[in-house]
Amino acid sequence: MNSLHSLCSLLSSSSPPPHISPDLIEFAERAGVLDVLAGRPGMRRLVGDAAEAYMTQAALGALRLQELRRLAGALSGAGVPVMPLKGMAYALLFEPGGPSRAMADTDLLVPEPAYRTACDVLLGHGYAEVETALSRAPGYHERAFRGPHGLLVEIHRRFLPGGRLAIDYPGLWARSRPAGAECGDCRLLSPEDGFLHHALHMGVHEYVMGLRPVWELWRLLRQDPPDLEVAAGRARAWGSRGMTWCALRLLEECFPGTVSPPDLARFRPVAPRALALERLVVRPSIDLLSNPGPLTRGTQLLRKGLLLERPIGGIAYLAWWIRNR
Repeated sequence: MNSLHSLCSLLSSSSPPPHISPDLIEFAERAGVLDVLAGRPGMRRLVGDAAEAYMTQAALGALRLQELRRLAGALSGAGVPVMPLKGMAYALLFEPGGPSRAMADTDLLVPEPAYRTACDVLLGHGYAEVETALSRAPGYHERAFRGPHGLLVEIHRRFLPGGRLAIDYPGLWARSRPAGAECGDCRLLSPEDGFLHHALHMGVHEYVMGLRPVWELWRLLRQDPPDLEVAAGRARAWGSRGMTWCALRLLEECFPGTVSPPDLARFRPVAPRALALERLVVRPSIDLLSNPGPLTRGTQLLRKGLLLERPIGGIAYLAWWIRNR
């Protein structure tokens, strides 16, 4: 825990230290945030080879942003609104010039009625579809495409397949906002929806993706602050209240004081479930922040079950999965 707290203190500091120990650099690399330190001008000289890797990532990020602008213009011309998610959305919010983080792909949300049109636009601009076992299954939420330059783009019509959550997607689009000068043809989730999407993404992956998502949650709350009272009501409607509470509990373990106790309590499930989530999800996940990796299948299923709030959604998802696997 001492190394975790030292690293989180470093990540949240605006002043570079005179020295970063090799052990802490190794810890940051395992936790998936060494590039965050390398991106700080005052710390770049302290992290060795990571600084060069960061510059390579930033150059690729500029290419990703350029390609996003090209695709967003083409989609807009076809009457399809487009909303970047996750890493690219955070770049548009916080990182002028493109994402500096390593990214496997660029995730783009489009309205459900325009899903097929959006996919056709990518095919017409030199992209080839990357087929998976589920990509053409009825109700699947995304299709993946690889461009002639090798970049991967995923077109989403929903966040998840199978009706697991009760998300009001027309409402998402109605609340969305222009992305600004970085990509004039793009829109972004509202601060509340962006916060909830980030938290549910952590939950869907059972909190095994290292420290990076927790640091990004800290950055979202500080630099694009949501109205947490509004977000709590929406989390109840979506069925993601427990997922969000677990994400905030991990945030408080790493960056204490980011969320006030009354705001954290807005997301807390009822006592027996909160106790189970604390003991079986939150506490075991703290070690995974610096040692991310897959869970056993039994642990994964236990976490999914504990995080499920809408039994009808779980039944619908299970039926969809059995039908299409």
